Amino acid sequence: MIFDDILRDRLKPGERLTPEALSERYSLGLSPVREALIRLSVEKLVQGGGYRGFEVPEISIDELMDIANVRAELSCLALRESMRRGDERWEAGIIAAYHMIDRIPEALRARPQDYANAWEERNWVFHDALEGASGSPWLNHFISLLAVHSKRYRSRFFDYQKDALLAQQEHRALMDAVLTRDADRACQLMTEHVLGRVRTFRKLMQRSE
Repeated sequence: MIFDDILRDRLKPGERLTPEALSERYSLGLSPVREALIRLSVEKLVQGGGYRGFEVPEISIDELMDIANVRAELSCLALRESMRRGDERWEAGIIAAYHMIDRIPEALRARPQDYANAWEERNWVFHDALEGASGSPWLNHFISLLAVHSKRYRSRFFDYQKDALLAQQEHRALMDAVLTRDADRACQLMTEHVLGRVRTFRKLMQRSE
């Protein structure tokens, strides 16, 4: 619950997170709340602790670019390994994941509030299908963690009515490159897919300063 509210921008950057207030907010005991805050601090979704207390980390352009650059590098590594190791079942999983997310963009144009969460879930399933055959649980773990941190920014700056349609066009190109085992093309497309959106977010953040 704390996790979801941070990612969906219901708990704002810089907001203090006191166990007592969160216990009341979520109708939970103090012990599970404290445990959740400690777990989230390990993944840097919460900062502080001890006598200073906890708070939601601030967002910044430097962090945004760092997350995106590292994610692009790791995703390219995972894509290359997945294309080297992936079999027909892996290919079928990619096609199925693409089909599921392809049903969302048009619905988002009419009712973004109703379908944004579904798009986020299916977006992750698609990316995981592409990169999940790398054979490296640690690589997949770090990509997943970076994707979580990316979502903090997407919740604020992603225009689901417009950007999801463009993202899906990029997903199709990515899928085609991966299924034809064109690793260089797939990595080029993945890098632009990650960094292109982040450049837009960066401009929006600069305007709001």
